[in-house]
Amino acid sequence: MGKSKRARGRRERAGLAAAGVGASPVLRQLEVDDTTRKLLGPDVLERVWDNLWPVDCQTCGRPLGSERPALYVVDLLVRASASLHHRACRAPEWSKQPRLAGAGHLSWKTNTLMLFGVSSTGERDDRPLMVVNPNLEQVTLAATETGWDVATVPDFRRLGLRTPRRDFIVDAPVAGAQARIHRAEVSVRLEGWIDAWTGTATREVQDRIHELGGLIVGVTTAANPDDMTRYEQLFSLIDSGELLFGWIPLAPGTEDRQPLDTLTVPDSVASYLLHWGERHASIAQVLAITDHTLGESQVFDWATAQLFSEATPRWPVEWRRVGEDPAAWYLLDPLAARFYFVRRHDDGWKLLKVLARISGDGFATEREAREWAEQAVRTRTNQRVFDWSPADGTGLPGSTLKGVAG
Repeated sequence: MGKSKRARGRRERAGLAAAGVGASPVLRQLEVDDTTRKLLGPDVLERVWDNLWPVDCQTCGRPLGSERPALYVVDLLVRASASLHHRACRAPEWSKQPRLAGAGHLSWKTNTLMLFGVSSTGERDDRPLMVVNPNLEQVTLAATETGWDVATVPDFRRLGLRTPRRDFIVDAPVAGAQARIHRAEVSVRLEGWIDAWTGTATREVQDRIHELGGLIVGVTTAANPDDMTRYEQLFSLIDSGELLFGWIPLAPGTEDRQPLDTLTVPDSVASYLLHWGERHASIAQVLAITDHTLGESQVFDWATAQLFSEATPRWPVEWRRVGEDPAAWYLLDPLAARFYFVRRHDDGWKLLKVLARISGDGFATEREAREWAEQAVRTRTNQRVFDWSPADGTGLPGSTLKGVAG
């Protein structure tokens, strides 16, 4: 039976303390530079580590494995993001001039289950629950009057989620949020979060979602949903205040239940752009296209308005050139932990949400590039690319393909 990282971490720290190892056991598990140690202090550094999960390197995208990861912090004045990397890929640093890391490498996990419950009349009232960790290898920080602190809980509250009571009574449905069921998959989308979270559900859970017209979503960065195997872990997480709940209504017109082995046409399709050269490659979702005659400053204003149409970000918006892809500029959104490109193609400027990226290397054949891109789309979106076709390039060396996935 799995144990949560929090439980493992406390046990390891207790063992280290008993062995008389240093005053800061986190440093035995994480590579941290002197500036970060001073700015965060031991207590906040421990909270940062308790909200990080070493799955994939955020520079190269490969598994972090058993080696001690390096903590790289991007300081954006009032906000910051702390992420995990191979020591060989990215040295530990507190950076106010961040270098572009591999985009789209963040992992997320869900666990969809039936939560036992009893109504006020004493009758069974089980509730479907999807526990989500939306970014395993990165955590956001916010500047406070006394220094820096982990900001995931207030960030999720701004999305409409709330701290549950012990009987799991939640507030009114989260505004703008919807859930859908497609075959054995449940997906949840929150307004203000660019990605949908998906998870496999048993027929019992699906039936209950249809019966109730929705489900509970619980969001946290303080646990890996894969490790949650006992109710005690869930209650402990709720008591800590680091798990936020929301009731997500089932979208109107959601398709009727169907046999799990029935093949269906995808509910929706998305367009992806695969672009690669000798020393770079990227696969990204196409969000918008505009006139290719626009100047750079006009395009940056257009792209920023497309991404943040409802509210101006509280952090500096700065588009930076991608060194090995000179037709492209990038922007890091620290709140959603996402990279975006604007790239000038022959048929127009394209705003792209980057799923994965390689820097310093490329592909020798189109087949290799397509296989890499298809795996990235499948891993990041649970979609399958079912058609590739030539696409307009950038006028510079490199190749471009358009993929359709669903």
